[in-house]
Amino acid sequence: MKHRTDTKATDEALADYQSQVEALNRLHCIIELNLDGTIITANSNFLELLGYALKEIAGKHHHVFLDSIYADSTEYQDIWKAAQRADGAAGDCKWMSKKGSEVWLQVSYNLIHDKNAKPLRIMLLGRDITDSKIKSLAKEAEHEVLTNIVNMTSIISYADLRGHITDINEKFVQVSKYSREELIGSPHNITRHPDMPKATFKEVWNTIGHGKIFRGMIKNRAKDGTPYYVDAVIAPILGSNGKPKRYMGVRYDITEQEIERQNMKGILAAIDASYNYIEFDPNGIILTINENFLQLLGYQREEVIGKHQRIFEDPSYAKTSDYGQFWTDLGNGQDKNDVFKRITKSGDEIWIQAIYSPVKNEMGRVVKVVKISTDITQQVKDNIEYKNRVKRYSEFISKVAKGDLRQRIDADGNNELSVIGGNLNAMVESLTNITHQMGEANSTLLIALEQIQSTVNAQAAGASQQAAAVSEITVTLEEVRSTSAQNLVKTKQLGEVAERVRREGVQGQQILEQAVAGMEVIRERVENIAHTILALSEQTQQIGEITNVVSNIAQQSKMLALNASIEAAKAGEAGKGFAVVAAEVKELAIQSQQSTAQVQKILQDIRRATDRAVMATEEGNKRVDAGVVLVEKSGEMMKQLSEVIDETVRASKQIVAAVQQEVIGIDQVSTSMNEINKVTSQFVSSTQQTKEAATNMGKVAGRLRECVSIYKT
Repeated sequence: MKHRTDTKATDEALADYQSQVEALNRLHCIIELNLDGTIITANSNFLELLGYALKEIAGKHHHVFLDSIYADSTEYQDIWKAAQRADGAAGDCKWMSKKGSEVWLQVSYNLIHDKNAKPLRIMLLGRDITDSKIKSLAKEAEHEVLTNIVNMTSIISYADLRGHITDINEKFVQVSKYSREELIGSPHNITRHPDMPKATFKEVWNTIGHGKIFRGMIKNRAKDGTPYYVDAVIAPILGSNGKPKRYMGVRYDITEQEIERQNMKGILAAIDASYNYIEFDPNGIILTINENFLQLLGYQREEVIGKHQRIFEDPSYAKTSDYGQFWTDLGNGQDKNDVFKRITKSGDEIWIQAIYSPVKNEMGRVVKVVKISTDITQQVKDNIEYKNRVKRYSEFISKVAKGDLRQRIDADGNNELSVIGGNLNAMVESLTNITHQMGEANSTLLIALEQIQSTVNAQAAGASQQAAAVSEITVTLEEVRSTSAQNLVKTKQLGEVAERVRREGVQGQQILEQAVAGMEVIRERVENIAHTILALSEQTQQIGEITNVVSNIAQQSKMLALNASIEAAKAGEAGKGFAVVAAEVKELAIQSQQSTAQVQKILQDIRRATDRAVMATEEGNKRVDAGVVLVEKSGEMMKQLSEVIDETVRASKQIVAAVQQEVIGIDQVSTSMNEINKVTSQFVSSTQQTKEAATNMGKVAGRLRECVSIYKT
């Protein structure tokens, strides 16, 4: 009975196990694997889900169901290793069906042992979670994208109920320039800018403390002190009791936009204060207008808002096609910049310098037209007056150009045209005075020209006479030069004769010295001495003749020098050099005369001596002693004669040099006279040109008188 009871219990346990297995097979996808991961078997749920037959996968590695990247990933390798260690592993795994579609299974890996606790195989129990997993992944992807976008564009922070920062994103760190460590745990007012009033933060805490969301613009300060602006949204995160448990702040950095807005606000304020400002819709309906423009036009704001711009136009112009085209162009986005006439409420004309600028939306469509203008009415009036005055000035200048100097222009006022008008009047006054002076000067010029012509005629006649005189002087100089050349030849001859006499005197002196040395020889040759004395007498006669020639030459040189001095005096400045030469020639001639006079005196003495010598030779031997004395005296006299002859030679050389200088001087005077002749010719030519210029000046003076006569003063 006991055995049956045990068998029955076993059967009941087996039946219960089979029921559990069937339940698992109905609810799960089951696959059994060897310890190396190859497939042993799989239930129908698994095969149906993945689209395989058992024979297609049996014996293959279970990686056939896995994406290769996922199978090699660290995540899956850790799961598989845990399954092999009997640690058990579970997780969501992506499997691939036979068709290649994704199948997500929530899998548990279970190690099965034998009765000896030895690992036999691994059973995978999986549940199909494909639909929910794909939706969950999609939501996760969307959340990740949303989170990335928010982190990229928004400054996010979390705070506890006291306002201390508990978490922040990277954008908060970048904008605030604080480190994460500096921000976490710090109160939110770490970034508060002193410009932000405390009342604003009281409003923030009052709003979020009551479970509401706060939104507003807040000015913060970065760690380096630079301000930045945020559009802040702060919301409470409520607990299960409906009360805030912490706060989340999402802020958008609007620093650039806020600074631009403030700049634009300042610009608009400046425009509103200094210019006329008005806005229209694309059809010309007035949307807004500033006080400056209202005061200029004389309207109240309620009188123009909603009205068309044509209420400011001249009615006749507002009906034209040009006016319609004006607004069509603005509607097409074209700017208009010009001077415009406008009509005020009282009907007065005003002028404005205005620019109409279309404002476009993001699609490029014109949504309104902005006009900025300034009042230039007075400038336009001044311009009209300016043009009228310019016209009057032009007419005035035209009359002056035609010779009417009797006109004067109205130069009242203190503008530039008034200054120009005053200058024009002064110019006409000056021109009138100049005209009178030119008339008087012209008369004086004509009289002076007559005097110049008379003087030039006289100069021309004098220049002709001077040219003739220069020609005569040139001829005379040629004659003087010819005479000087002849004198030079004769002077050279005189020098040669004097040199010869000097040599003979030296010989005579030598003879006398020989006589003194040997009186005996003298006695023997008394006759020879007599003959010698006679020859000496003859030579003395020749020397006398030579000295006469030298004296005549010296006399002629004095006459030539005198004539040269007279001619040099006639030549004036040009003859000064020649006058000096003539004076030197005269001085040399005087010296030559003096020397020849001495020579003649000595020659007379020699004649007397020779006469006595002849007488002495007749007595001969009777008076040898007396002859010796006479010979000695003759020697002395001969010595003196030799000295005189030497002086004569030197004088003749000086005369030669003087005559040569005379010839050179005459050549220089001749050259100067040629230059004088050239200058005289040029002077004659210049005188003729001066005469012609004076004649031309007379003609110019006549024309000048005709020109001046056209002006009426």
